[in-house]
Amino acid sequence: MKKKVRIILNVMAVILFVLIVGLAAAFYIIAGKGGYYALFTSKDRTDIMEAFRYTDDNGTVLPYRLYRPAESGENYPLVLFLHGSGEKGSDNEKQVQVNSVTDTLLNEKNRKEYPCYVAAPQCPEGEKWSVKLEEPGSFSENTEEPLLDAVMGLVTELESEYPIDPDQIYIVGISMGGHAVWNLLSRENDTFAAAVSVCGCGDPMQAEKVKDIPLWLFHGAKDSTVPVHYSRDMAEALKKVGAENIRYTEYPGEKHQSWELAYRKKDLFPWLFAQRKK
Repeated sequence: MKKKVRIILNVMAVILFVLIVGLAAAFYIIAGKGGYYALFTSKDRTDIMEAFRYTDDNGTVLPYRLYRPAESGENYPLVLFLHGSGEKGSDNEKQVQVNSVTDTLLNEKNRKEYPCYVAAPQCPEGEKWSVKLEEPGSFSENTEEPLLDAVMGLVTELESEYPIDPDQIYIVGISMGGHAVWNLLSRENDTFAAAVSVCGCGDPMQAEKVKDIPLWLFHGAKDSTVPVHYSRDMAEALKKVGAENIRYTEYPGEKHQSWELAYRKKDLFPWLFAQRKK
């Protein structure tokens, strides 16, 4: 009797193992390697990022999280992180919980090697950081962008309150935040020392305005949310206008969550923090 019970238990264990492997394989096919990282390794950075709210002169309110370096000393870089559409809200938490971008940027090693301020505002529910490119030229200088105006107001306020190096202000964004990176660069091309856009959507007609800013673009070749041609088109347009410090990394098998791979790339942060505004 005991032998039969052991056999049944062993069979059940094998079936359970096969099911788990099957589900894992199916998830990989659906989400890619980036999806695995997002599911299993994303960490909550509300433990080291304080919660604040910024209100501009027009009454636009931006919840944001701020990391301040522990060391005291001279001016430090500022990294502005713009999240994707999945982290919208008013809780002032999701933007540093749902993905692992802030965790990779602020892991223990990077905090020691690259002390900096990190600001992560949260886009309100039902809003967008900026307009999304529908056709070349749709990013107009005259477009009203109240949230991006507020983001720039926040940057100005942080510069006035903390010892931030004005020659080392960086902007990084993913998906919807990647769209906003391109729009902000075309509007504020004298503010940022470098930018990282992951699965973002820019306007090739604005390439001339941003060609002197060091840029690193990332995209998954199988991204069905933001098709890869957006980053390919921007990379090509920047090369045509003579951009010298531009990198483009495309992940052949990846889908939308390519930021989970991009921000784990070993040379990303050494490259980013080596950039200074000309």
